[in-house]
Amino acid sequence: MSYVELAPVALLCALILFLPGLALALSLRLRGLWAVATASALGLTVLATASILAPAVGMTWGPMPILIVTVAAVLGVGILTWLVPATRQRRVAARPAWWPVGVGALLAAAIIGFQLVRVTGSPEAFSQSYDNVFHLNAVRWVLDTQSASPFSLGRMTSPEGALGFYPSAWHGLTALVVQITGTSIPVAINAVSFVGACVIWPIGVMLLTRTIFGRNGALTVAAGVLAAAFPTYPLLLLNYGVLYPMFLSYAVLPLAVAALIRLVGAFPASDGLTRWPALLVLGGVVPGMAVAHPGALVSLLAFSLPIVVVASVRVFAAKPGRRGSAILAGWLVAYAVFGVVALQIVRPPADQIYWPIAESPGQAIGEVLTASVYFMPVAFVAAALMIVGIVCAIRRRDAAGWTAIGLWALAGVLYVIVAASPWELVRLLVTGPWYNNIPRLAALYPLATIPLAAFGASQIWRVVSKRMVDRRSVSRSSAGSPRLLAVGLAAALTALLVASTQGAAIRDAVNEARGVYAIGDDSWMLTPDELAMFERVQRIVPEDEVIGGSPWTGAGLAYAFAGRHVLMPHLLMDVSPDLETFLDGFATAEPGEPACAATRRLDVEWILDFGDQQINNSENTYPGLKDLEDSANVELVDEVGEARLYRIVGCGVG
Repeated sequence: MSYVELAPVALLCALILFLPGLALALSLRLRGLWAVATASALGLTVLATASILAPAVGMTWGPMPILIVTVAAVLGVGILTWLVPATRQRRVAARPAWWPVGVGALLAAAIIGFQLVRVTGSPEAFSQSYDNVFHLNAVRWVLDTQSASPFSLGRMTSPEGALGFYPSAWHGLTALVVQITGTSIPVAINAVSFVGACVIWPIGVMLLTRTIFGRNGALTVAAGVLAAAFPTYPLLLLNYGVLYPMFLSYAVLPLAVAALIRLVGAFPASDGLTRWPALLVLGGVVPGMAVAHPGALVSLLAFSLPIVVVASVRVFAAKPGRRGSAILAGWLVAYAVFGVVALQIVRPPADQIYWPIAESPGQAIGEVLTASVYFMPVAFVAAALMIVGIVCAIRRRDAAGWTAIGLWALAGVLYVIVAASPWELVRLLVTGPWYNNIPRLAALYPLATIPLAAFGASQIWRVVSKRMVDRRSVSRSSAGSPRLLAVGLAAALTALLVASTQGAAIRDAVNEARGVYAIGDDSWMLTPDELAMFERVQRIVPEDEVIGGSPWTGAGLAYAFAGRHVLMPHLLMDVSPDLETFLDGFATAEPGEPACAATRRLDVEWILDFGDQQINNSENTYPGLKDLEDSANVELVDEVGEARLYRIVGCGVG
């Protein structure tokens, strides 16, 4: 499959989110970039809502639940905005030019798209990483059970477990792409990744930057280019883990932060989005973001701290009077209580917060100051622009500048704590909601840094263009119109910015991720022989029969790739007594022994043996699945290299 053939699949993925979301955005009376940027995030909420409601009313997962939720939401919001005019976005006196948004978005999409093509190498490639065993199989689970509810997805690994929550929006979206297009699961995953990284993320970042610093053209284009300039997002989350759900939730996070800034009202809105419409946008975005991954919700809560502080200082500086001060103090207390309660709700269990520090505080601070978090090479241009932006923001001495600096400082402090804090209690309290996991917080750094770096770039552009105009005005020999000169200069500086931000940091991130997506004979998860075996499994094994095998060797992915049921669809399973007995003693069991009885009760009739190579070079072995070539309980049916398919013939099963 070529990337040209991937394009319509990615387009469909974008439409699944964009069309319902755009209908909602228009019913909210949003205009301009707010309508475009909000569409995908609102579409994610429509999808998440439909995934929860569909099984509750007996509907199967597919386009119909999304259509019904979209119509209901559009009608409800339309009535609200008709009855309450204050919820509409105000018209601004002058419409800003659209070309900077278009240029910035196209450049970001092209650059990030090129990066992802280099990473994946093929639309059919997949991440050979620990968490992808779950994600690949979970998409198949959604297709088989016809439910994408976050309250049912966990049943794949815990069939008898209590009803719980697992973020499922990414899985539901990917399953829809497979369902509608008929493409393979890896291709659908890559389509979702391209849409999230190339479209949703840069548009959201441009909106956030404009929300803080205004609608300047150079600022907008710079924000788009810089959206592709940091190795820790989107590339890191498509490499490490792999954290697909968090990747999708972080893609819409810039929009949520922008809406929060407008809701709090730290400084006047230049785009007409005031508090009431901002509240509706935020209320419409948060549910989808949370069902995609609660980590983004925690991140939004964290970023609210500098926004609220700046707004509060601004109000107190205006001397609101005793009554106004008391009201504001009450709101701040309520905000603090809400934050504490929310953190307790979304905080993971203590036994899952186990990641250690990885460097010294000095190293971590240095990485924050040089735009090289998570041990990346120094991003010289991005770091320089960031420093220029910080200096210029300080010189402005206004709420917008302090808000941008506050967001960056918060992201930096969180990174230093998670990566290097010697006080474990501080890490547990502050960064525990992110599992004390460094990559999850490193991925927030670009969001908080891009507005400042783009502002720095726009200030440099202002100085350079002014000097060029001044020089031309005193030089009568200059040829060409002022507009042509400005366009040429802008194009040259934009090209320079693009080239200078795609250096060693991006190159190293791409190369590292490319190794995770590469398929070879020494691959951790699946080799070419094992993939070929899955094709044979589809022909040999009936659809209603169950396959045993170690998920650590990739055998459990027969569910995702061959569509056949497996005993263990993930590395971390709730192991029943029968499964434990089977794994411990099947190979040498005699008829009448417990392992044979467990085999019959599990209804397993086939076993895939993918050798000894395991994910992450682990050494998890099951005695009942070793030395099957010497077992009287199986017969070899097919083999490709070291990948073997056995039929169970002993234990009274065959």
